[in-house]
Amino acid sequence: NVVTGKRIRELKGFTGNLYAGAFSPNGETVIAGSSDGIAYLWDTKIGELVFQLEHIDPVYAVAFSPDGATVLTASINGRARLWDAKSGTALMVLYEYRDFVLRGTPEGVPVQPTRPCMLAGFSADGTLIFTSRYQESIVYIWDAHSGKLVRRLDLVDFGHDVYLKSYSGALSPQGNVLLTNMAFDSPKYAEEKHGAIIWDVTTGKQLHLLKAHTSPVLSVAYSPDGTTVLTGSEDTTACLWDSLTGNQLKVLDSSADVILVAFSKDGNSIFTLSSDNKMRIWKRSGAKVTSDVATRWSSAWNCFKEFYYLLLSEENSEELLSPKKAILSFTEAINLDDDSQKECSIQ
Repeated sequence: NVVTGKRIRELKGFTGNLYAGAFSPNGETVIAGSSDGIAYLWDTKIGELVFQLEHIDPVYAVAFSPDGATVLTASINGRARLWDAKSGTALMVLYEYRDFVLRGTPEGVPVQPTRPCMLAGFSADGTLIFTSRYQESIVYIWDAHSGKLVRRLDLVDFGHDVYLKSYSGALSPQGNVLLTNMAFDSPKYAEEKHGAIIWDVTTGKQLHLLKAHTSPVLSVAYSPDGTTVLTGSEDTTACLWDSLTGNQLKVLDSSADVILVAFSKDGNSIFTLSSDNKMRIWKRSGAKVTSDVATRWSSAWNCFKEFYYLLLSEENSEELLSPKKAILSFTEAINLDDDSQKECSIQ
């Protein structure tokens, strides 16, 4: 209970770490994505596990459509899936197949499987879905009804080893503006990496760079009316911004890294979750309205930021390569669990 801070119900039935969660619009169902490759749906009134929506790999992002009829889940294998919230039936898979290039080097380089899908969400009217994969500066906009790719937004013109690492993002209620956090792997962007960016969805152009934090921004959110955005950072603060001008409005001081941020449905309250396992509730004016609420937040965030790489050794590449046994390496991602990609040719 957000008013009293008392725990109402404990949800059981999962076997891994929970990486993401969301309530249905009517509050009667909750979904959570787990490291065991399953998204779990519970009935919030009785705490009963209703469905298990199975991916192959860990599920890092989940969302309900605005009408509550559809569930969106996204996995480390780069795929997002749509499900019927009432029956648990899989409706479609959202994924863009891209060519990859192979090259051999004497020393070899790490091979990264298909980049994890870290962001997934609906537009306010439920007609569009956005997804983004780890270490890509691309946001994919999909038609929620047909599953077709509507638009690819190349958000950053980058060169070698420069990636936009988006862990959090949100579409404006109008669906025409996108808010993302960022962290760049390049000295070129060192002064700008501790911030968030507001983008024009139609053109892919940057509208505002929100710079005030001194450490990486971990979570972002739009107010229901679209006039304000909220950022939470490792610098122990959450900041409110004017979405039209990009000006900073308020700074909310916490005692630990702010990992997750959110607005209430009416937009009058703000919720922040910090690495000290405490949730804090604020008025939109910046005043804290309750004492800290203890949570069971664990080390899942650290797991969330860890990704594993595959390096093909001389032994398992022996049949593919010449007798010189040069190690094969990929310069682009290859999906390892999809039946359609079990074979590839080297040209």
